[in-house]
Amino acid sequence: MAGELLDVTNESELEVFLGGLVAETARNSGGRIPAATGRALVDVLRKTAGRTLPTLTTALGDKIGPAAGPTAETAARVYGVELEGMSAEDRDYEIARQFVRFAQAVAARAARAPAPAPAAAAVDAAVAAAGREFAPGLLRSESAFPAGPQTGPWVRRGNSIVLIGVEPLRW
Repeated sequence: MAGELLDVTNESELEVFLGGLVAETARNSGGRIPAATGRALVDVLRKTAGRTLPTLTTALGDKIGPAAGPTAETAARVYGVELEGMSAEDRDYEIARQFVRFAQAVAARAARAPAPAPAAAAVDAAVAAAGREFAPGLLRSESAFPAGPQTGPWVRRGNSIVLIGVEPLRW
């Protein structure tokens, strides 16, 4: 899929690529993504790609990302990958691979979100959870979070409250 992403040449191709990635990942994870959540998810992934993938900014111009565009070093920090010593093509491919991993993780988490979750809350929770693993540079550092109670999305299920985006404890 990283190779397909590197072949994207315009914004509509990027939308089709991301829509297909989200749909396929949801199918493979056994979940379902409501239409509103899918649209919000593709929009967030499109913006993230434009801000972090140097090859897309070059291909799409300033329609999707900042005028100067991201550099490979910026992408390496965002995705937590080591690119030193790689050729330009290898760097671009490794960055695209890490973006695809991130996008698949986001889509899989969104597909497993509780059904009544609002689209924005489901996407935000999925991005935060996947970002911790595949794109740590997208999130604030853990030390920036205040200690104590925090707010976040949740839904009531009978006598239980389900927190969206919180991984269960594994003993």
